[in-house]
Amino acid sequence: MELEVYAGSEGLSGLKTSWEALEARPDVHIFQTFAYAELWQKTVGEPSGAVPLIAVLREGGTVVGIFPACRVLLGGIPILTWLGGPTLLDYGDVLFDAAACSTPIGEFIDQALVLLRKHGWGSLLYLTNVRDDAQAIAALRERLRVYKKSAAPYVEIAGDYDAYLLSIGKNMRHEVRRRSRRLAEAGRVEYRLLAPGDPDIASAMRRLIALQQARFSGGLGHTATQDRLHAAFRMEQAMHDPHSRVAVLSLDGALVAASLHIVYRGRMYCLMPAFDAQYAQYSPSLLLKARVLQTCFEEGLNPCDFCWGDEAYKYVWTKVDVPMTSFVSAGTEGALVLAVAGIARRIARSKQSASVGKPEQPTSQL
Repeated sequence: MELEVYAGSEGLSGLKTSWEALEARPDVHIFQTFAYAELWQKTVGEPSGAVPLIAVLREGGTVVGIFPACRVLLGGIPILTWLGGPTLLDYGDVLFDAAACSTPIGEFIDQALVLLRKHGWGSLLYLTNVRDDAQAIAALRERLRVYKKSAAPYVEIAGDYDAYLLSIGKNMRHEVRRRSRRLAEAGRVEYRLLAPGDPDIASAMRRLIALQQARFSGGLGHTATQDRLHAAFRMEQAMHDPHSRVAVLSLDGALVAASLHIVYRGRMYCLMPAFDAQYAQYSPSLLLKARVLQTCFEEGLNPCDFCWGDEAYKYVWTKVDVPMTSFVSAGTEGALVLAVAGIARRIARSKQSASVGKPEQPTSQL
């Protein structure tokens, strides 16, 4: 087994051709693509001191396996996690071509973890959001300790949109139509799905980020976009990733709700929603989600993937999900990761509390 680690931004760049060839496999999500990893490293990783550590398996000179990891600081403690970080990567997994590889995936992951930890200089292992259908799930379950469970709800897009609304609740179709009428009575309503290159996408994203930040500014929770680097990542993703889409619902030209999406291999990934609280009486977030789902039915995008998180608003639209697991090392090291994660949460809460009452920054600075 020919296994080596590519380190740093230069190591990541040197893998572009081989990585993109491997990501062509149908079981790869947008979060395992080279473009996603490269953008994260440029906007978040490198400025924050993260170091890519990518274990690469070759057989006969061809790359057949990639374990995309990086070393980051969490609460001031070095953590070995998926390349893409522990907060912005909805799904974590390896890339592995089992058909072209004689090495079992369990052996690849075993040796990759050993090699990565040597290069991680004592970093604690923390691998987030591994779906139950991920390639790495079985091997990681055998070797690591479960840290927490979560889920990724999704809507299976099949048949007719109206029939779907009826299927999720006898009143849902009526409710969507009633609230749509109420919003239309208040003024001119417009729904748009913006793509990179649209002249309005930058202003829509700035407003989306500002709305999401405002939602959590009173100590009510935390969003990754409160961090300026993470906000920059989302902005770059929306502006330059050809797969990105920004859904916008406006009333008389004023944005009342927006959400960031990725359309990749016929799948609609729903990444980041927000709405203007002053229009809450019209339920703009619900109406925008209904329009996005209608677009999925009209364009044959399947599934509509709500991604990481089992928030209640997602289960208004579906009862099905994919379970996910986050892993840490077994033994005392895993217990230490739990402690570090708790420290990081307390630091985030204290930063939020310190920011309460401060004037909101102009969105043009985002």
